[in-house]
Amino acid sequence: MPAIFGQKAGLTLTQILHGIAVLAWLAAGWLAGLSWIYTLGILIVAIFLIRENWLIRSFGLVRLNEAFFTVNIVVSFSVLAATIVDYSFRSLGA
Repeated sequence: MPAIFGQKAGLTLTQILHGIAVLAWLAAGWLAGLSWIYTLGILIVAIFLIRENWLIRSFGLVRLNEAFFTVNIVVSFSVLAATIVDYSFRSLGA
């Protein structure tokens, strides 16, 4: 994307797609009947995604590995953890 439209347009598209992802995760949680625990987890994920975009805007490609690989690993595990914790509390009757 950045090679075709430039770095600024690529970063803007990334922000839009991250926003769509957060909304999709929230909708999936709502459809699955998950509680505030899951929603809190997704809001924390949103903070990680904001940090990812901030790293690239602030430091450029120097922090690319941290921004797109490390943060995406944390995001993936955070979504999984939020789901597991929510279902665990549900099974305990909380």
